[in-house]
Amino acid sequence: MEITQQHMVLGSGLGSFEQVYQVHEPDALLGPTYMNHAHNDWLELAQTGGIPALMLLVVGMVWAARRIGRYAWSKEFSGDFQRLGQAGACFLILAGMGSIGDYPLRTPSLASLTVIALVWISAMVQSRAGPRLV
Repeated sequence: MEITQQHMVLGSGLGSFEQVYQVHEPDALLGPTYMNHAHNDWLELAQTGGIPALMLLVVGMVWAARRIGRYAWSKEFSGDFQRLGQAGACFLILAGMGSIGDYPLRTPSLASLTVIALVWISAMVQSRAGPRLV
């Protein structure tokens, strides 16, 4: 938390967690192993990206939640695409909650499932958006 507070304004730079942590690592934890990521993706983003990254994250999450909610839980629409979109949204919520205590998306299996969830959501939105004029 102290590291995050020190770098909150502009962040220490995306991808810099390992180097910054080594400077602040408690002596009691020194050993042959090292910490390459925080076990909280949200705090790591705050530390490395600062307020600008957090603002982009919040704006993106609000936009996505409104867009997904418009189709996934609307009574106007129903069908397979809606159920897939709901499943995808639920998976993303669970992955986000899991990121509080660990960094689950580092594993190929969960990263792949996240992509599948995003594809399901995209298919739902595209099925409801109707034809586009180019």
